[in-house]
Amino acid sequence: MKAEIIAIGNELVIGDTQDTNSAYLSSQLIELGIEVNSIKIIPDEINVIVEAINSSYIKSDIILITGGLGPTEDDLTRYAVAKALKEEQYISPILRETITQYFKTRNIEMPESNLSQSMIIPSAEIIPNEVGTAPGWWIERDKKILITMPGVPSELYEMWGNCIREKLQLKNNDLNIVIRTIKTFGRSESSIAEEIFDLFGSQNPSLGIYVKPDGVHLRIMGKDKSEAKAINLVKNFEEQIVSVLKPDIWGFDDDTLEQKLCDWMKHYGLKLSIMESCTGGLLSDTITSIEGSSKYFKGGVVSYSTESKILLGANSDVINEYGVISPQVAQEMSKAVRVFFDTDIGIGITGVLGEAPVDGNQPGVAYINISSSSHSRDWVMDFRRNRSIMKRRAVSSTIFQFLLFLNEYINDNKLDTK
Repeated sequence: MKAEIIAIGNELVIGDTQDTNSAYLSSQLIELGIEVNSIKIIPDEINVIVEAINSSYIKSDIILITGGLGPTEDDLTRYAVAKALKEEQYISPILRETITQYFKTRNIEMPESNLSQSMIIPSAEIIPNEVGTAPGWWIERDKKILITMPGVPSELYEMWGNCIREKLQLKNNDLNIVIRTIKTFGRSESSIAEEIFDLFGSQNPSLGIYVKPDGVHLRIMGKDKSEAKAINLVKNFEEQIVSVLKPDIWGFDDDTLEQKLCDWMKHYGLKLSIMESCTGGLLSDTITSIEGSSKYFKGGVVSYSTESKILLGANSDVINEYGVISPQVAQEMSKAVRVFFDTDIGIGITGVLGEAPVDGNQPGVAYINISSSSHSRDWVMDFRRNRSIMKRRAVSSTIFQFLLFLNEYINDNKLDTK
């Protein structure tokens, strides 16, 4: 089965809002063994929407539409679908009651415009919206499936997980789909692709390669009517990839760097503190996004100024000699914060995010150090891109290097598990 995704909204077209819904839906469809032909981003113009629906109807088995289901005048998806399918809309008593109760239970007076969200066409089945007022439509006609969903991500995710995914899975139940994601760090996409070049020509299992903030991911997908055969197809590819890339692999499937860090630190009863400058607290934020991080993370400091670094214990003589953006100062920061919070391990990050060089360092350069009382690990990063990309990559690189550091620390100290 083949699908197309249509994302509707002027804000998407002009770039005010990022279209995260299409990326999410595409990844979900692939897991169901449904090929995505294209993703279209179009404005809130009824003729453009009708044309996009008609075009997708010819090329694909499934059309998924996001956005344009609100109550305002520029929410035109319902009208466009009705026009494209040449059906008349009418008010659904069930939807009208559902929307009315939504406002009543919240003690809010319902705007008259929200009644437009109770409209439906004869061929549509209601997809309930448990967290908002805009219902979706499930339409099966002419051997095609057309699905409308809200543009609000939280509403779309809920609708997909509670209803749509299962309904599509039943429509495509002749195949068993097995997916395995292998996650690497420290290697470029091209260098990895060169080493496993021969595997990319396979159709089943298929192999995709993707650059992510936490490294390069390899996704293997096997399909067969027999689940056992699909599993074996994927396992064979996985073994070949692991044999070549093992030193660069840090995780699989839903693994995250921050979760692995949390698991290891709690397992060995170690404590961590951080002093970060150019990353602006993003490393601390990422680490504390994991439940249980309070068991090992004792404190993080955003020392954006030179004075704050010195105040927390960084040696001013080292800063004056080498400059605040230097590997020596990153070492001072990790040591100072480790002493300040009395932790086993400290991390220091300093770098240049602005447009002008600092101490001879060009924008995009970051120095990072991880230290304990007996171990130290430092490295430099150079990303000539924008601030957000540099910060995200610096955080991912730091956590990856931390896992390598931690492995050495545990082995050298012969730590017993807690």
